[in-house]
Amino acid sequence: MTTWIKDDNPIYSEVSANESINTSVRDLRNALDIYIGDRNLNITGSRIQGIVSVRLDQQVNDGIIKAYKNVVLENLGDTLKVNYTVAAVEPLNFISITASVSRF
Repeated sequence: MTTWIKDDNPIYSEVSANESINTSVRDLRNALDIYIGDRNLNITGSRIQGIVSVRLDQQVNDGIIKAYKNVVLENLGDTLKVNYTVAAVEPLNFISITASVSRF
């Protein structure tokens, strides 16, 4: 646990959930760093978006993240901005059991 109390967002209050997202971003950055310095052509955005989707799919398969959606690239000329929504892998902190008593 962390000392975050502003809201109940598990990314800021659970260390392992935060690490899930940090690992996702680091892995994605490592996969894309080799393209920095390349020419930004009309097909560059499509190529990068494909790489992002493949990496995020692999992260789900590897258990780094739970899921992702809404991958959007913004082409800002000399910058490609990658935006996505991601669900962190959270720890199982509690197991709730409810027993209903009845005569059979």
